[in-house]
Amino acid sequence: MEAVPYGEVRLGSLRARPDYAVNIGHVRVGYVELKKPGKGVPGAAEWRPGRGDQEQWTKLCSLPNVIYTDGVTWAQYSYGERISPIVRLANTVSDLRRPSAPGVDDLVGVLRRFLLWEPESPRTLSSLVRILGGCAAC
Repeated sequence: MEAVPYGEVRLGSLRARPDYAVNIGHVRVGYVELKKPGKGVPGAAEWRPGRGDQEQWTKLCSLPNVIYTDGVTWAQYSYGERISPIVRLANTVSDLRRPSAPGVDDLVGVLRRFLLWEPESPRTLSSLVRILGGCAAC
């Protein structure tokens, strides 16, 4: 199957616009949010979101499959919870010309899980409420 990214997709109900939506075939598998290098990702020590970034992240917390990246660090989230390790390809943007081999291997794993994502049925009432109500912890 071919992965097809769509840029600047509007999510009307969330009033959000992730940088990319990704489909496999005709099925939407998730969203990708790209930030300026050095911004970090939610949960990383260097992540210091401005007001706009925090508002956008709160909206993205309602989505089941999101990759958030600044090009240097990468992570996958489901309903605002990190479900992958934070992958650091290099220490700086200029170091990206020679990313670390373990970082590349870890990123391949994150991207594979992202692209092969399948929705999971909630197993408890609290899981269903969290999904339907969005992520309040973000």
